Amino acid sequence: MKSINLTLIILVVLIMASCTVVGTLYRVISNRNEYIFKNEMIGKWAESLDSSSYYFEIDTLPHEEGKIYSFRNVETNIDSTIDTTSFLGYLFKLKDWYYLDCWYRMEEEIDDYLTVRHFIFRINFIETEKIELMTLIPEEIIKLIDEKKLKLSYARFPVRSKEVEYNYLILDKPDKLKKALAASEAFPKLYEEKSIYYRLKD
Repeated sequence: MKSINLTLIILVVLIMASCTVVGTLYRVISNRNEYIFKNEMIGKWAESLDSSSYYFEIDTLPHEEGKIYSFRNVETNIDSTIDTTSFLGYLFKLKDWYYLDCWYRMEEEIDDYLTVRHFIFRINFIETEKIELMTLIPEEIIKLIDEKKLKLSYARFPVRSKEVEYNYLILDKPDKLKKALAASEAFPKLYEEKSIYYRLKD
């Protein structure tokens, strides 16, 4: 059994326009009682222990009982300007694995006018200060859906990028998403894209 008492991290690699993206229209888990709080994930994380120019900050939102996490990607540019990207997310467990469901953090004045896509990651605890983040490989999940091995439906839409022609949006509601995600454990190739993150000391 895979165990984890720590989780994390957001995604920028998956959200980039230069790579194919699979998002979901709905959250995987609609029942907030299934959201999991892990105090250990609070802090700064990066792919290198000596990273000071690019890292993630993770905290919880106030008045959410620790169930909703805020993620802030911080990048210092060559000219010393700082770029930040914010996400929200929650942690949940299916069978032997923990997962993270994340979405862009929208400003209140535009939130009602945009469709927020959700992005799902599998997480594995390695050591106290190190975790493994596994990304769904877009080509693999679309192939499994087309072959009817995962019972999901999707739409595709063009991307303004020379490297990528389409991105994908899975349209199913939480119950079907949850069942399909649990079934995806039978297809390890879906999660072959992995990254290691380390806790940064203050």
